[in-house]
Amino acid sequence: MSDVTPSPDDEPFILSENLVKIHKVADLEVVALQGLDLRVEKGELMAIVGSSGSGKSTLMNVLGGLDRPSAGKIRVNKRNLLTMTDTELDTYRRTAVGFVWQQGARNLVPYLSAVQNVELPMQLLGFSPRMTKRRALELLDTVHLGHRKDHHMVALSGGEQQRVAIAVALANSPELLLADEPTGELDADTASKIYEAFREINSRLGVTTIIVSHDRDIAKQVRRVIGIQDGKVATETRVETGHASRVMLDSTGRLQINKLLREKYGFSKEASIEETPEGLLIRPSGGN
Repeated sequence: MSDVTPSPDDEPFILSENLVKIHKVADLEVVALQGLDLRVEKGELMAIVGSSGSGKSTLMNVLGGLDRPSAGKIRVNKRNLLTMTDTELDTYRRTAVGFVWQQGARNLVPYLSAVQNVELPMQLLGFSPRMTKRRALELLDTVHLGHRKDHHMVALSGGEQQRVAIAVALANSPELLLADEPTGELDADTASKIYEAFREINSRLGVTTIIVSHDRDIAKQVRRVIGIQDGKVATETRVETGHASRVMLDSTGRLQINKLLREKYGFSKEASIEETPEGLLIRPSGGN
């Protein structure tokens, strides 16, 4: 079975429609994604934000081939992740996706040097020793750590370790780079340098990059921010529009208003919608 199926020429790099993911915990079923719709263009640098339990990490795991969706549509560069065989999904993870995790232990092998860590994924893929060494050094130079290539992890700062982790994630020349809370354990100044590294890599290599975070200030670091709430896309913020945030409609026409705005304006269970010359006016209903 092929993992690539025919699709319209104008299909985005990532297309998710009515995506559902249900986790089974003991005898309970937890719906982590509830009909999520998302489009990501090739070469984008964007972030996905949301509170704990919103579904953002589940979405990243599905995009990275670490978790299978339960229903709906999810395609990455015309690959149908819903219908892939186990073998195809494994190949996709190894060759098309790069991962950067918050926890250093998931990114790096502590007893290897920086350059050895970057070489390791290529060695596992069967690259020649000469090509492996050359590309590893190039990637370390890309994240401005060529001068630290022979240092082991204990001799590197937290920020330097994360930059090595980014180089490791790029070793397989991925089409999609996924970063899960990559600055969660770093101070603000170091985090800013990590975001700068992501921007530079996105600009130089053109790899589609998605950063998952709980920090809504990440809008200052990327071009677009998608806010997820209760397993659905709730808001979208684009930098080029002055950080103006838009409430998103799902495929059935429903919209989500985040909790802070609901509490601020007194929304509870009901809202009234009134058509005005300027557009639609939504306000709390007296029947709340």
